Amino acid sequence: MNKLKEAKKIITFLVIALILAVTNPSKESHKQGIKEKYNSQNPITGALGGGYLTSENTEYRSYGVFSLCKINSGGASFGILGMVFVSDLDI
Repeated sequence: MNKLKEAKKIITFLVIALILAVTNPSKESHKQGIKEKYNSQNPITGALGGGYLTSENTEYRSYGVFSLCKINSGGASFGILGMVFVSDLDI
C-alpha cells in the first residue's frame, strides 16, 4: 500500500510539472504584457510607441515551469500558468 501512495505522489507531481511547462508564457506573451502595462502607466508616450520600445529592451528567461523577463529600464515580469504579471515600470 505504501508503494501505491508513493507512486500517486510521483504521478501527481509529474502531471503538475507537465501542466506548468505546457502553460509557461512565451517571450511574446511577456512583451505584450509589458506593452500593455507601459501604455496604461504612460498613455501619451505609449501612443507614440514607448510600450513597444520598452518591451523590445528585455531579457527573457524560461525556467521550464515559469518564466521571467527583466526590463532593462527597470521592472520585471513573471509568467506562470499562461499568465504574465508585470511589476510597476520604473520609467
